[in-house]
Amino acid sequence: MRGRSIGIVLALLTVPAGCASTATLSRPTGRTATTLGPAVPPTVSEMARQFQTAARTLNPAIDQAQREVANASTIGALVNPCELYAEALARFDYVLSHMGASGQMKADINRLVNDNVSTIDILASVGHQTTGTFSTWAATFSEDSGQAKRATAIVQNDLGLAPTG
Repeated sequence: MRGRSIGIVLALLTVPAGCASTATLSRPTGRTATTLGPAVPPTVSEMARQFQTAARTLNPAIDQAQREVANASTIGALVNPCELYAEALARFDYVLSHMGASGQMKADINRLVNDNVSTIDILASVGHQTTGTFSTWAATFSEDSGQAKRATAIVQNDLGLAPTG
């Protein structure tokens, strides 16, 4: 049963980015205020580029987590890859939260970030699981990451991007 559950986690570790390139994470570089007036909000195109760059930074953590999960023989072996994935997801959320979106797009981004926080919390709890609790953990992870994946598709739609994964 544990082998099947670890396989489920391996399949789920691709949520939500689904991009195939690597990039370094940096703070968003939208338009800034001048001394003469307020900041000009970023365009949807600028925010889409920020989203894509942030999403690509998840891939190294996802790839490493998949390799380590595939070779995991114990629940304890999942702690490091889950921590790395959670950290990458938190950086992704930081970028999204600071893109400068407004209105419905901001509400959709907030929903995605909140869903990702639930996923991060679940990832952080993997080290506290036992053989008896792991299948429940995996089911909760599946549910939470599925919600995040659906929220990601909504934000991608807001930004004019095709859904990934």
